[in-house]
Amino acid sequence: MRNTALALMLGLGVTTALPTMAAGDLSRNPYGALLGSYVAPDKDRDADYGIGGTVIFFGKPLTDHVNLELSGFGNTLRRTSDNGDDSQFGLGLDFVFPLVKGPVRPFLLLGAGGVRDQLDTTNDTDSINPYLNAGGGLLIALSERFALRAEARYLMDFNNSSYPNKDQLADGRFGLGVQYIFGKPYVAPPPPAPVVVA
Repeated sequence: MRNTALALMLGLGVTTALPTMAAGDLSRNPYGALLGSYVAPDKDRDADYGIGGTVIFFGKPLTDHVNLELSGFGNTLRRTSDNGDDSQFGLGLDFVFPLVKGPVRPFLLLGAGGVRDQLDTTNDTDSINPYLNAGGGLLIALSERFALRAEARYLMDFNNSSYPNKDQLADGRFGLGVQYIFGKPYVAPPPPAPVVVA
């Protein structure tokens, strides 16, 4: 009788704990993000700071410590010498390294891609160039699926055609926006039913 009561108590404890144990896990789900951007351009661009750009991300965790992200960005830079507008459009692939888990998650990133530089000049210079970038950021959870995302990147644009005597341009890029997790949460299978000993 004592064994039966003990087994029933254990079974009740396991049943009560099921909602917590089977809580949905979103840590391996794909996600997307939309950020507004601020660009601190290389001095050789002859441009003011660019505010009002847009960055879009689509990412997928590969492991607990590495994510792969596809990103696209666009922005306009106003030249200081003649008030002309130069545009940038880029597409890249980054490895993102979350440093910790929890509601506040710092991360590092490293990646490469291509950027199209359009210079609104008398020559209408238009070129597509490779780039490398590195940086870091912070995710602050707002809910189970939404997080505030802030980041900073150092981007090296290997443009040797648009600017005389210059092989590469170094821009600082800063972003702030919202990240959202897609898909259904993973639910762990329930534990086996307790064995009642008569």
